[in-house]
Amino acid sequence: MKYNRKLILYAKTLCNNNDHAEEIAQETLLTGFKYFGSLNDRQKVFPWLKTIAKRIYLRKFHPNEDYYDFTVSIDSPVFDDSNSSGNTGITMAETIVDSTVDIEENYTQNQLCRYILNEIDKLSQKQRDSVIFRYYYGFSVKETAASLKMTGNSVKVSSHIGLEKVKENLKNYFIKGDYIMNCKEAYAYLLQYAKGKISEHGKEEVEKHINVCKECRDIALSLAELDKHITPAQEKEHRNYVVHFQLPEYSLEYVSVNMEVESYQEVNAKIEEWQGVIPFDSIYLRYPGFSFTFSQVDFTRETLAEFGDDGFQLPFEEIERGDNFIKYRYTKMNKIRNPHEFAIVFLSKEKKLNQSVEHPDLIYGHAQNWARRNCGGKIGVYLAVPSSGKNLRIRQGDDIINCGAYKFVYADRHVLYNEYVTVNCSYIQ
Repeated sequence: MKYNRKLILYAKTLCNNNDHAEEIAQETLLTGFKYFGSLNDRQKVFPWLKTIAKRIYLRKFHPNEDYYDFTVSIDSPVFDDSNSSGNTGITMAETIVDSTVDIEENYTQNQLCRYILNEIDKLSQKQRDSVIFRYYYGFSVKETAASLKMTGNSVKVSSHIGLEKVKENLKNYFIKGDYIMNCKEAYAYLLQYAKGKISEHGKEEVEKHINVCKECRDIALSLAELDKHITPAQEKEHRNYVVHFQLPEYSLEYVSVNMEVESYQEVNAKIEEWQGVIPFDSIYLRYPGFSFTFSQVDFTRETLAEFGDDGFQLPFEEIERGDNFIKYRYTKMNKIRNPHEFAIVFLSKEKKLNQSVEHPDLIYGHAQNWARRNCGGKIGVYLAVPSSGKNLRIRQGDDIINCGAYKFVYADRHVLYNEYVTVNCSYIQ
């Protein structure tokens, strides 16, 4: 069969074993042959076979994991843009993450896959079961009817209505044939949105996303409430705080800094001279308390965005990479104020909420600031805990702030130049 070699190569990317890859490919072809009649679009044979292969791989080699969360095979269009762009439409099958490509480069597909699964879960039981059996398990109408003790006609009607509901709801995720801002893009702006320090265009884009994404809406609303409780910097006071959210795969970190820049007039003169477009040779300029470059030494963090005074986003580019650092320079900048306020958004691989060894429902939380090496000031650490958590207890910290979907365990105080501020807590999920 013409797909055999391609399937073996694909299966090898999953299991990294030649014998297992051939076994997966053989079983995939047998399954595909058996259920070929259930495939509506014969132009999507290989993507359909890849989905079957991935399901077989997960069932064989990760039997204790819930692989339903990873794959769903639906070849029905969720957005038809043929009138405007000439495309035949975006299908649900095409949104599923392809394991041959790094998930970081397919974040949008991964998010939409989750949306699809969430929308399927909202269907009635009959519609949900019909869709899952027909399009996830690949059963024929006859096999689905026998499994669910339904008539063939009832299966056809239920699966059709279910898919139409999913497609209709998913239209909220498309704007003119393209995805709206995905979660990873939205994360960068949620704090600025919550504080009202964001451009009108940025505000519109964030609102399009949070109108259809409850997770990001909960973060934004909780940040807006939290902002009311965080004391601003006093005159000539270095003020720094970090807010941590634990996501399924990463920790989301919002760092805000307010600091004196005595040389701000000199800096602004240069920015005005350059008309806001920062030239490359700015990397050689140094001012007390200010630089047009910055370095990242922690490779477990990804910098999503940085914002200056009044929420102006600061574009930057990489200029140097070493074994243990990356150096960036700003490419555009508005005039800075004194004191200068800026914010950085990170995704970190370091988990802030972890299951205990005593019991999987007992969660321990831990977060702290980065120790300042050149000055003291007031430092705050705020760790988000789902409000659904029970028996929330502070092991180290000041208090708890209830902000709706999240509660924040925090510590906020004045420190010396090399002190850490730490938060420790526990709760039952």
